[in-house]
Amino acid sequence: MNNGNSSETQPGLLNPLNADELSRLELALDKIGPSWGIAARLMGRLGLRVGEVQKLSWKHVEIYPSHDSIIHITSDITKTGYARDLPIPSTLCELIIEQRHRARAAWFERSQQEAAIAGETLFLQTPVIQKNNDERPSVRWMQMLILSTSKKVIGRRVKPHTLRHTFATRLLQETNIRVVQAALGHRSLRSTQIYTHPTMTDLRDAIEKAGGQD
Repeated sequence: MNNGNSSETQPGLLNPLNADELSRLELALDKIGPSWGIAARLMGRLGLRVGEVQKLSWKHVEIYPSHDSIIHITSDITKTGYARDLPIPSTLCELIIEQRHRARAAWFERSQQEAAIAGETLFLQTPVIQKNNDERPSVRWMQMLILSTSKKVIGRRVKPHTLRHTFATRLLQETNIRVVQAALGHRSLRSTQIYTHPTMTDLRDAIEKAGGQD
């Protein structure tokens, strides 16, 4: 029986994280570096693929004072070539704004000559997620970091794909599968169905409700 502290396992399917597991993993990655907590949130709370996160540059991010900030997943950075725009949740937007301020200040200090010539244009080409040396991490590097950190923090090895699956599962509880399809960037609804499934709690609640009807 699930006590709310661990995810319910269903054989043959990816095992999504529950809210507590996701938060603990994000906070642990924040302590390693702000980039890594943001990377986990982009996958677990916005549904990006790890490859999309790795290729994300500041030119893909539009920040506005209101709640209309957007991430543009362009066709050249996505696996399927299917572009999509995603609204950024307010809590994630605050972290991205802080990250942008840090990255922009560091870049302009480091690249004063280039900045004087090209201004903001060159900065927008730099990665949103970056290592301490300001380089773009490899997908493999990000995978290993999330695997090792999750093992220490929540007691099981989590792949980046599991974070995307967690997002899809949670979003489906709030909306219909067509919205989930658009958020994940799937051309086919069949692809979306692979990532989404009812949890045991969903099944139990539905059966209880159905069984209680006259």
